[in-house]
Amino acid sequence: MTTLQKYELRPLDSWAKAVELKNQRYEECWRAREKGKLLGFSVASRSNVLPAAFSRVELCEASSYTLTLSKNSELARACAKAVEGKGHFSDWCSHLRLLWGSMILNRGPYGEFPKPDFILQMHYCEAIAKTDQLIAEYVGCPYFCIDLPLIPPGQKREGHLQFLVDQFQDAIEFMERLTGQPCDDGKLLEAARNEWECRLLFCRLLELQKNIPAPLDQRMIYTLSAPIFLLSHRREAVDFYRMLIDEVEYRVKHQIAASAYEQCRLIHDGLPVLHYLRLYRIPQLYGATFIAETYHLAQPSGYEALEDGTWVIPPPPWEQGNPMRTREDALRALALWYLTNPAFHNFLVGPRPPEMLRLVRDWKVQGVVFHLNRGCQGLTAGAMESRLALQAQGIPCLTYEANSGEAEGFSEPQIIDRFESFLEMLGLKRLEA
Repeated sequence: MTTLQKYELRPLDSWAKAVELKNQRYEECWRAREKGKLLGFSVASRSNVLPAAFSRVELCEASSYTLTLSKNSELARACAKAVEGKGHFSDWCSHLRLLWGSMILNRGPYGEFPKPDFILQMHYCEAIAKTDQLIAEYVGCPYFCIDLPLIPPGQKREGHLQFLVDQFQDAIEFMERLTGQPCDDGKLLEAARNEWECRLLFCRLLELQKNIPAPLDQRMIYTLSAPIFLLSHRREAVDFYRMLIDEVEYRVKHQIAASAYEQCRLIHDGLPVLHYLRLYRIPQLYGATFIAETYHLAQPSGYEALEDGTWVIPPPPWEQGNPMRTREDALRALALWYLTNPAFHNFLVGPRPPEMLRLVRDWKVQGVVFHLNRGCQGLTAGAMESRLALQAQGIPCLTYEANSGEAEGFSEPQIIDRFESFLEMLGLKRLEA
């Protein structure tokens, strides 16, 4: 009889601080007008650097709003039906459907829909850019969209860099006219430096997941990433991730794990199924662990993708010849992150298969689960090509269909059955309680 190694489990001391920072940021955005500020919206732009230069502005990362919406199945269903009533069907991005449905119903997880005073959006996804335009037209607020070039890893990017910097300058002028305030370059530089530090610290955190046993699992990373999505431009986020890394390094040193047993390490590809986060618990019943998810490896981090698919932690801009002393310096640093981060070329099919092969190797993974997300065609593009590349190298793969934002058509028994069959195919047996 084989004796399984059992690892020590321990709650994260940093957990409460992550939740506190998330709730603090929500409250700041929802009470912006009470404090005489303008409320801006941005869906999945992943940066607060530009609005941080204006004391009269709070920018709400609206994707976090839709994540909260999707966890309330009754409200999410009502929002989806409201959008369908306007003639838009379920093949549209589920998170954007929920956002627009919340606006139509004037209902949200915290009360009435928080009507924005302006929208500042990055255009790397057609659905996001167009939905924000429709919201701006519906509520009657100004809309500014920045076009982000999607370029494969390894390509020259100097021309693209300047193209983005020029658009950032235009966005600053847009907010200066809107607020009647000049851009505070000191605050802009501080925000840019904080954001870069946050993203590089998050890379260090994810690197610790390469250890066996993994100190965290994906569901834990999901909550711990909230501060970087919402307030990476602030010093308290930098301090939080430094504290978190110290704690996770201690867990690695003392083999304190996310799961009591780690017979098999898995990666989840695609957005999480937010209305069914229990999905991440299914492998643990068999001694397997989701140690990472491609979305959360790329989106909040500062990784740079090389042409062969390898992800590396780059030096910060101030170690790459950018002294970060002027507005131009800050904008070039921001543009550099957008152009090099692997999250923003996920919509390009070509880079994905070699990247997946490298991720499996680097994070010591034995199996990959692909979410064929009916609610996001963009991030699903390239999934089947990646699956074929992995299978050619003998890496077991599972695909399943769901919708990250909506529970309509979701079959829990079917998902459980597919996962359990896959885990048994990997040679795992259900652990005794």
